[in-house]
Amino acid sequence: MFLQQGEKYKCISSDCNFDVGQTYLAITTHQLLNKYSCPIDFSGWEQDTFEQHFKLQDKKEKVNHPQHYNQGGIECLDVIKAYYGNDGYEGFCAGNVLKYVMRYKHKENALEDLKKARFYLDEIIKLNENNE
Repeated sequence: MFLQQGEKYKCISSDCNFDVGQTYLAITTHQLLNKYSCPIDFSGWEQDTFEQHFKLQDKKEKVNHPQHYNQGGIECLDVIKAYYGNDGYEGFCAGNVLKYVMRYKHKENALEDLKKARFYLDEIIKLNENNE
């Protein structure tokens, strides 16, 4: 089938019974779960018909400000900066650089961990550039 289990699909057609812009989760290779947690069966659909109504959501950003670190409109990093100040935030970033560099060779996606280390190193650099 044409659905990738675990991936999210967005309705792009106003010419159907689905909510335009709504995201649906593929729970099997032929079923999407709607916002009410009700499965919708697409086993009778052709792939091109499905693609006229839905598109696969882009992969989420996993390194620079990922969505799961930004719930309720406040990013976790901003809370840490506000609570612990620049010195505490710099220590937090340094610890994360060390963590990601030490374990990247042991991870399935080593490059992703190196990019995360670079993100935190760039944060330390920004803090120190602002202090000059």
